[in-house]
Amino acid sequence: MNKKELRERFLSLRNCLHKKKEREMTMVSSILEEERIKNSNVISVFVSFGSEIDTLELISALLDAGKRVVVPFIKKDDSMVMKEITSFGDLSFTNKYGIKEPNSDAKEINKKEIDVMLVPGLAFDKNNYRLGYGKGYYDKYLMGSSIFTIGIGYKEQLVDSLPTDDFDVPLSEIRLF
Repeated sequence: MNKKELRERFLSLRNCLHKKKEREMTMVSSILEEERIKNSNVISVFVSFGSEIDTLELISALLDAGKRVVVPFIKKDDSMVMKEITSFGDLSFTNKYGIKEPNSDAKEINKKEIDVMLVPGLAFDKNNYRLGYGKGYYDKYLMGSSIFTIGIGYKEQLVDSLPTDDFDVPLSEIRLF
């Protein structure tokens, strides 16, 4: 299957999953217990939308734990940067994809400041590659970076291998629930 066919297949699969809330709560507690997270100051978390694993409880828990939380922001030139939030109230804008973002005047954080980045995906493979939505935002952002990345999603999103291109950046690890 090519990437387009795989995207359709895994989006459909993810839309039909059951017991998501229970797994999302397990994800939150598991991520919070990770030593890397405990020892990190600045954590990038995607703001979930659609049938993605829900990250809102995780964002809340990280903020409550005193972590600096940064989230993706798509600029007018269609590039992705990370902007800091201090509460859910900061997610007051919905971008062209229907994803909540902070306002454009929120503080942009240099990628060198980010300790850990939690990354979404439609599918993940055993070589730590991910299949995204096809725009390449994360691959472009992570190219040449040393940020520790964790792909998070549901266990049904794991496959043995995915088709990759030269510009695809593997993740540091994958955690599926």
